[in-house]
Amino acid sequence: MAAGEVDETLVDLAVTNVSVAVKHGGELEYGVALAIFNAPPTPAHTIAAIAGLTATRSPALIQQTAGMLMGGQVADQDVSYFLIVRPWFRSCHLLEQS
Repeated sequence: MAAGEVDETLVDLAVTNVSVAVKHGGELEYGVALAIFNAPPTPAHTIAAIAGLTATRSPALIQQTAGMLMGGQVADQDVSYFLIVRPWFRSCHLLEQS
């Protein structure tokens, strides 16, 4: 996935793969999710990237994701996915500091 290869048989697993990788990974895995978000090969990859971006446990990366939402880097039609994919993210105290 990081190499930009799209295997149609794995698209259904993309949400799980990306979110678990970011949750248990670090900045590298978050960066892969961000790269997928910025240039998704399919709409399913957009959702997978959002799942990954909101799965991080790093306070700095949570802040970065919140900054994307508040800074207009997320298209209006995608904002709701950030709040639906990870319900806890919508109550994150970082989002309330705007």
